[in-house]
Amino acid sequence: MEQRSDSWLTSFGLTRSKVDPCCYILNFDDQKLIVVVWVDDIFYFGVPEAIALNFRHEMCQKYKIDDQGVMKWFLGIAVEQTGEETVSTT
Repeated sequence: MEQRSDSWLTSFGLTRSKVDPCCYILNFDDQKLIVVVWVDDIFYFGVPEAIALNFRHEMCQKYKIDDQGVMKWFLGIAVEQTGEETVSTT
C-alpha cells in the first residue's frame, strides 16, 4: 500500500492488522470499523453504520473515489448481503 494512504488510514484512528497488512481496524467502545485495501480497491464496513458513513465522507474529501455501491465481487469471490448484518460468499 502506498505510504501516504497508510499514514492517512492510521491518522483516522485505524490500526494496521498484524495478521494481514491489507486490513485496518478501528475498535473503540461500541464502534467498529474494518477497512480492507487491495491494490486500488477498498471496502469497509462499520458498526454503527454512522462510522462507515463518516469514513466514506472523509475518504471522499481526501481522495477521488469511484463508489461502486454495495460490494458484489471481491478477488473473484461473489459477495451477497443477505440481511442488514449478514454477508455470504460463494
